[in-house]
Amino acid sequence: MPSLILFYKGEPILRENLVSSLTIGSSEDNDICLLDSVTPHHARIEITEKGTFLVTQEGQLFVNGERIAGSRPLKPGDLFDLGAYRVHLIESSAPEAFWKKTDKTLTVSLQGKEKGGAIPVIHFLDPLQKKFRKPHLSIGRSPACDLVIHNSYVSSEHAELFVRDGTYYLRDLHSRNGTFVNDYRVTERPLPRNGTIRLGRWSVPYEIETSPVEGLKDIEGISLPPLTSGAQRRMIVGQSAPFTKLMQKLKKVAPTDDSVLLLGETGVGKDLLAQYLHSEHPKRRSRPFVAVNCATIPATLADSQLFGHMRGAFTGAVTDQKGYFEQAHGGTLFLDEIGDLPLESQARLLRIIEDGIIRPIGATRDLKVDVRVILATNRNLDTSRHEGTFREDLYQRFDWIFHIPSLKERRDDIPLLLRYFLSQHSPEPLTLHPDLDSALQSSPWPGNIRQLHRAVRRAITLALARGSSTLEPEDFPEDFKNENEKGNPSTREIRQSKRRKLAQTLKSCDGNISKTARELGVSRVTIHNWIRER
Repeated sequence: MPSLILFYKGEPILRENLVSSLTIGSSEDNDICLLDSVTPHHARIEITEKGTFLVTQEGQLFVNGERIAGSRPLKPGDLFDLGAYRVHLIESSAPEAFWKKTDKTLTVSLQGKEKGGAIPVIHFLDPLQKKFRKPHLSIGRSPACDLVIHNSYVSSEHAELFVRDGTYYLRDLHSRNGTFVNDYRVTERPLPRNGTIRLGRWSVPYEIETSPVEGLKDIEGISLPPLTSGAQRRMIVGQSAPFTKLMQKLKKVAPTDDSVLLLGETGVGKDLLAQYLHSEHPKRRSRPFVAVNCATIPATLADSQLFGHMRGAFTGAVTDQKGYFEQAHGGTLFLDEIGDLPLESQARLLRIIEDGIIRPIGATRDLKVDVRVILATNRNLDTSRHEGTFREDLYQRFDWIFHIPSLKERRDDIPLLLRYFLSQHSPEPLTLHPDLDSALQSSPWPGNIRQLHRAVRRAITLALARGSSTLEPEDFPEDFKNENEKGNPSTREIRQSKRRKLAQTLKSCDGNISKTARELGVSRVTIHNWIRER
């Protein structure tokens, strides 16, 4: 049989066993009569064969921090607020000493007392650049708050931070637009060691000197500065032999102005390594870091976006436009997926890498730019050079070429990456199943770190949804099957099937490329590429 524990101003004032349905309000005809900020017939709790339900009547109700309308099922452990009161639903089998102890810890934020443990320091990063070491911290738009936020989407008294057993907790104060930790909406949650707090539409990254996540030791890695104000800091994590060897080489190259080509499969973190090279340069680290995905640039606009154009250079060029090279002047330009850049634009890169000179489209004079160029691709450039889709002379211009190991080559880093992603995204402490590390290490991870990252975020959501505090192998259903177990065809099988279909269609179309392309629903260029693959 469940029970209700009622709190007022941080103190438990009533315990009620839920034997039957009951009503709550300020009127004397209710089963539970409450006076502070409660309407005459505020809400009722219904006990049915299907379970326990909280039903709104005249007043506002918040369950686990979310405002509800109509009815909402309740389960043991749920917290709901009405007026100035907080109600905790527990199993009545819990002894009296247990729930009284739980009452005090649950309402520490209202009492304003710390229940043991050292008070850590919390650092709010850009745009605030403030740090606090207090057992209680109020946040809102009101000048009376400890941390005043001047933003219309922040409530006057939006949220509060408090310390419990040496850990910072964030509690929403029935704000209008909600309180979030790493995009998870919270009512009262412990804070991970670092992450982002969002109040309505305003957000700020933070770091705590000690970690509240039980079972997770501090993650060692290379912290990178946020690229934009308010963005969350990212970290390069890895201690395996292949990755350590790579980082030792990059550390030597980072302070130089040499051009660098990063080769590796998709999802291995080439963008993070490019940012690392930029942040470790003594002069360029404070200048722009411009990242461009060449695969997203239309071929007809590649030169314009990279090198800029003058007004009237072509139809639609109504103003002068700076290209990416000029935008990165003094800093670093990172060109990702360079293998997708048209050959004509690749030719123009030659002079820039060699001499640092560009000429915007429509300009009559050259322009000198001071830019360090870092390029990356997941393509096999040996094959691309042989096929003529990547210039041999451009390939020879790179001062340094590094191969980034895939996750399969650095399986020893998977447990460390798992704990790092947990520290970033878990809104509450989670323990790890004993078999989880080995299960993750035996998985193929064709999408590399990016796939692992998505899988961990999904697993956190699944674990919290079922009310578990343990991350289990079953929370990673899709990623634990190797390619043969999934029944997916291999790359070789797909290529062979494509060749057979192409040969059959070419034969039926008497070798006509245009007709074959229409039959297969692809472009003539794609047909030519497929023929070269044969």
